[in-house]
Amino acid sequence: SLPSATPPSPATMRTISFVLAAIFVAGASASLFDLITISDPPVSNSGITFSRTVSNVAAGFNALVTFSTGCSSTDKYGSNDCSFDWGESLTVTYNASFGSPITAGSTFSVNLKIDNLVPFKFSCALCGATCEFEVPVIKKKVSIPLPACPIAPAGIANVTKFTIPANPGIPTTSIKGTVNAYDASGKPLVSVAIDASA
Repeated sequence: SLPSATPPSPATMRTISFVLAAIFVAGASASLFDLITISDPPVSNSGITFSRTVSNVAAGFNALVTFSTGCSSTDKYGSNDCSFDWGESLTVTYNASFGSPITAGSTFSVNLKIDNLVPFKFSCALCGATCEFEVPVIKKKVSIPLPACPIAPAGIANVTKFTIPANPGIPTTSIKGTVNAYDASGKPLVSVAIDASA
C-alpha cells in the first residue's frame, strides 16, 4: 500500500501525458497527444520542465520531435532540456520512420514514478488496438485508440498545436522513469528515460 503522505494531485496526469506525448509520439502514434486532455496540470512557478535520454535504438529507427520554443538543446532526436510556461502555446513537429513495419504484437511499456514514490506502469500494443490503463491514486481510467497495423516503414509525421493550461495553483510534482518500445519479436525498438517536473 502507498504511504500516508498526501498523494499527488489528479492534475499530475496532464504533466505525465504531456511528457509521454512529447518524447514518445514519434515512436508510437499521434493519438498519444490525446493524453494531454486527461486532466489539469500540477503547478510550479516556472511551469513544466523535462529532459529525455534516448538509447537502445534499433537499426533503421529514426525519430525527430521538435518544439517551437522553450528548449535549450537539441540532438538527432529533436528538442531536449525544455521548459514551458503555464498558458504557453506550442507547436510540436514530429517525424518518425522505422527499419521495418510496426506489426501486430509490437508493444510499448511505461514505467514511471511520481514524486519518487507512486509507481505508474502499463503496457500497450503499438498498433491495432486501444491502449487502456488506469492512473494511480486517482483511479482514472484512460482509453486511447491506436492506429491500425501495420504502420509502414515510412512512419508518421505531423504538426500539432496546443496550449498548456493556466497555472491552477497546485503543488510541484516530479515524474521520472522510462518508456520502451518493442517489435513483435520482443526486440527493443527504442528506450527513452524521462526526468520531468511541474
